[in-house]
Amino acid sequence: MKMSFNPNEVKDYAGQNDFSPLPTGNYEVIVKSVGENTTRNGRKSMQLELVIRNDLDNVPGLAETNAKYHNRHVFLDLWTDKSDNQSYNVKDIQSLLYQAGFNQPELDFPLDFINFMTKKPLKAFIKKEKNDFNGKVTERNRVAPYNVTKTDFPNVQHQWSDVHASESQSTPDFKVNFNDSNSTDSFNGEQQAISDDDLPF
Repeated sequence: MKMSFNPNEVKDYAGQNDFSPLPTGNYEVIVKSVGENTTRNGRKSMQLELVIRNDLDNVPGLAETNAKYHNRHVFLDLWTDKSDNQSYNVKDIQSLLYQAGFNQPELDFPLDFINFMTKKPLKAFIKKEKNDFNGKVTERNRVAPYNVTKTDFPNVQHQWSDVHASESQSTPDFKVNFNDSNSTDSFNGEQQAISDDDLPF
């Protein structure tokens, strides 16, 4: 069987399979998918899968971030309140919607949130930090919703490296009222073998 070979098509392949944490910094990202996850202990989170955009390699200010690490994936988790394992921090949800350009007075959560946030460009401050889990210290990335802001580059030309089809989970509907000021601080970041004891609330 004959196979064509073009080095320009595969030169970034090794970098895309590097799972080491990204250096701390500001990155232009795009939301690939949004869905609800559950830890082994039953704790729920709404997880946003963020991809470092690959259409900004020539921007001088992004030479050390997007140009070097485009197509890498990081995750942002919105954790449920531990008291009921159902309600999310309203301010976190509002902030992400605002930074992504949402301008309606109400939405059906989680379906509208999932549908609206998918494929939206954002700017995220991604932090590399040490994590001590069961006596093993590793490094991982964290993205907090308060470190997500509006993109500086709204004209998106990102090229997906795989077939991109967003599928939303079937989850109970409830309304989020933007006038609701009752919320608690939340812990956000990449979900990696997290137990309830590992969460600070």
